[in-house]
Amino acid sequence: MTPASELIKQYIADETAGLSKLQKFFGATPKVIDTHDMVAASFKPPPNNETVIKPSASNKIFSVFIILFLLFWASSISKTLLAQKIPLPIGLILITLAAIFIFVVLKYSAFNEKLWYSITLTPTDIALGQSHILWKDIAATAIMSQTEGKNTESYLLLFLHDDTVEKLDLAKFNTSAKQLSAAIEYYKNTQPAIV
Repeated sequence: MTPASELIKQYIADETAGLSKLQKFFGATPKVIDTHDMVAASFKPPPNNETVIKPSASNKIFSVFIILFLLFWASSISKTLLAQKIPLPIGLILITLAAIFIFVVLKYSAFNEKLWYSITLTPTDIALGQSHILWKDIAATAIMSQTEGKNTESYLLLFLHDDTVEKLDLAKFNTSAKQLSAAIEYYKNTQPAIV
């Protein structure tokens, strides 16, 4: 079994191998910290011994406003088209564009369950939506922060014993990296006794 520090070093080497010198100069090199080293405060688990980290509600609210705006836009185009104030081909193009925008927002927004899922931590496993990974199958956990454009994005890295790495974007979750690390370390170290 490879120690967590070796897994993290190898992951950073793999991630930076494809970066150009310019990207490295501007700080695109990922910073990866073991969750064990990130824990700053003690974690108090809820009474049911399960922690659920849900996506931020503000993202869903924002998506609803975008869809409402697009529906209003499409209906106003339809009314204008029916009143024959704009030519039929232009009106149909505008309605088609509105439909495409609505489709894109629904596909990539908070309404897509494949992109928007909860993280559930228990003493036996970590659940990412409907997918469960047992703690015994995880070699190490880490938090990675990486500059992407003007923003710094955070990811949860799960290094599995089968040499794969699960990379989860934390931007959509309503928690800090330190809080998540504390919860992960609590549950990783609270394995139920085998009877």
